[in-house]
Amino acid sequence: MAIDYYSLILLISPSYFLFKFILLAIKGFRSRLWILTKCEIVAQGEEPTVLEERMRWKIKYRYTIQNKTYERSQVDFSFDFWNSNQWADIYPVGSINNVYCNPEKPGESVLMPGFQKPTLFHLAFFTQ
Repeated sequence: MAIDYYSLILLISPSYFLFKFILLAIKGFRSRLWILTKCEIVAQGEEPTVLEERMRWKIKYRYTIQNKTYERSQVDFSFDFWNSNQWADIYPVGSINNVYCNPEKPGESVLMPGFQKPTLFHLAFFTQ
């Protein structure tokens, strides 16, 4: 009996993306309880999205916990593609802001905790 790999992929793919969505939602909700500390915005600019059809605004920030400095670019746990005007106004380079850090993994952080509802398109193409 031959295995129809195309059918197998069609059956497994929705389950995989649903699983990734659930994990991301849980992490987003848990981030509201993470350690709050200060960070400095060190850079921001445009970069291509996964499919390279659109540009998204990336922001980098630096923070120190337990005498160790980290640099990250995770802003939130949503699937929104913010435009440059929104980022520049909210997080200008050189500004000091709050950052939420995972107490179990201090190198994991987010500027805006929580989770926003994604669209089906985002679930299919932009989960990591």
